Amino acid sequence: MGAEFYALKIRNAIADKEFAIASANHDLAKFGEWRGDYSIPIAEANREISNLFHQMAGAASVGEKDAPSRYNICTDGGEGG
Repeated sequence: MGAEFYALKIRNAIADKEFAIASANHDLAKFGEWRGDYSIPIAEANREISNLFHQMAGAASVGEKDAPSRYNICTDGGEGG
């Protein structure tokens, strides 16, 4: 798992955060208030982004070969276990 894998995972988490922000902005524009607590998905996305950056740094420090087993990342397309 190289930097490309982590970059894609980070981009996915950023997209989740962008969706939550867009939903909150939509609610504000249409209803004048939030219809849900958007701080929760935004905080979850922030945590995921931070964790992925830490994992990416850790994988680089131990070497590419050790990264999948160290972080329990399944490389065959199945569920991690």
